[in-house]
Amino acid sequence: MLPPARELLHDGDWLAALSSCAALADPALYMTVVNHHVLCLGSVVASAGPQQLRAADLARIVDELERGHRKGVFLVTEIGDANSHLALRTTAEFDPATGEFVLRTPDRGAAKFSSVGVPGRPQSAVVCARLVVDGTCYGVHPFLADLCDERHTAPGVTVSGAFGVETLPLEYALVRFDGARLPYDRWLRGTARIDGEGVFHDPHGDAGRALRRTLDVGRPL
Repeated sequence: MLPPARELLHDGDWLAALSSCAALADPALYMTVVNHHVLCLGSVVASAGPQQLRAADLARIVDELERGHRKGVFLVTEIGDANSHLALRTTAEFDPATGEFVLRTPDRGAAKFSSVGVPGRPQSAVVCARLVVDGTCYGVHPFLADLCDERHTAPGVTVSGAFGVETLPLEYALVRFDGARLPYDRWLRGTARIDGEGVFHDPHGDAGRALRRTLDVGRPL
């Protein structure tokens, strides 16, 4: 039984032991551990505040991820620009009428690529997307989105059929978003916020810093 994510990700010895054991057992298992624990749960631990983590919806998802009842994924790479994370085009637009974020993939070239299993078990992903508020882009931020449950993909989410890559045998898929809606607390916002008037605030950074913070989750690797 692994410790909670906050303990695991702040204990270098624990994380190194987990990584070593997984890599020796099976390289594909190691990459699954990295995706689930380091990148997905790591984004939540790094960017969601204590009050945000107490929100019932987010707390439930985190609990299921920590107990292994839900698969965690990190979606940053877009197939049209390979690993150019500076050129991400997926957007998360704030809807002031509902207080939600609307995820959209503008075209097939912006589809996200990762080791995503086909529907059959609950899966959630940290989605790296450009935050848009009142027509202005405020950089790349992480959002926690549900992809599917045991039977169906989430509304506004499309997951391709699974395909393999010979060098690392995992179940890969492409993910696109077409109006998927996320509650406000699914924005892993760090110090940023959007006030009651729909105005964006972040006292500790600009758009460039938002991207660096979003991608800094990979540092433990």
